[in-house]
Amino acid sequence: HLIEPLLHLLQHVLHELVQFLRVG
Repeated sequence: HLIEPLLHLLQHVLHELVQFLRVG
């Protein structure tokens, strides 16, 4: 399926975004 890799990628991007927002 294509959805599982997309969910994994989305989770990674979300984590990166949270880290970015926490910095400032």
